[in-house]
Amino acid sequence: MLSIRQATAADVSFLAHIVYEASLPPENHSFWDDLLQGSSTEAEDFIAAMLTTRATYWSQIEDFMVVERERQPVAAASIYAATEEDYRPVCLDQMNQVAQVLGWSRQTKTEFCDRYLQFLGEDPKPLFFKPQAPWIIEYVAVIAEARGQGVGKFLLQSLLNQARQKDQHHIGIMVINGNDRAYKAYQSAGFKPYETLYADYFTNNFGIEFPGFTKFGQILSPVA
Repeated sequence: MLSIRQATAADVSFLAHIVYEASLPPENHSFWDDLLQGSSTEAEDFIAAMLTTRATYWSQIEDFMVVERERQPVAAASIYAATEEDYRPVCLDQMNQVAQVLGWSRQTKTEFCDRYLQFLGEDPKPLFFKPQAPWIIEYVAVIAEARGQGVGKFLLQSLLNQARQKDQHHIGIMVINGNDRAYKAYQSAGFKPYETLYADYFTNNFGIEFPGFTKFGQILSPVA
């Protein structure tokens, strides 16, 4: 039987795994690995440090909901209020704290920040990351052993029901192009495509290879 609960600090390792897994499809490659190239730091260790130090604009620990089966976590995702401060995922102002947790030298921290700005640009509000809704669902992932068993559908419906209960009626979600399973799952959950950015956009503007992504949106009916 599946149940869902709000995440706590004790879940940080599991949440780091979820965030990383969510970034892998469709090419089984994560931009977190690209950002951390040369740092000798595993992506999930960085993500855990980022969450612990609140060095992110895209979800704090308490924004995540964890699905459990027989008291074991099998999936998670976050739903959070979109910020107008910075559309990008990492809060660079908090990188000193992240570096301290990870034991990074000043040079390693500087190299990470430089690579991050190279990938995503120095504008804190790039148009391609502009939120398409006041509330965003992010980092949706199910562990490998639980896929294909309706866990993802349960997670999405639980998040949408929670949003309705809180009068959060306009919800956005995003999928990396080529992740057909997620694309179909979001459409089945009532989301409609809002905007697609293709690979050539990122190649031409940032000189990076990235398949691009599609933003979805949904207007929820209020609770009767």
